[in-house]
Amino acid sequence: MLVFYQVATGAFMFVADLVRKITLPVSIEFIRIRSYGNRTESSGVAVLCDEIQMAISDKHVLVVIMQGLLHL
Repeated sequence: MLVFYQVATGAFMFVADLVRKITLPVSIEFIRIRSYGNRTESSGVAVLCDEIQMAISDKHVLVVIMQGLLHL
């Protein structure tokens, strides 16, 4: 089983397209990661904000992070 951890919901369409092309059984979970805390600059350290709900031992894990989102 391949488990996708998608950071932020903005990447959902990309992950959906990617999952459609993969022929393995997959599962998707949304997570939040932050590196800014209460500051205006990144600390350079990513902190997981949500608890992982799914057991991932003996599974392949792919974390998808969407960067450079276009805001119109």
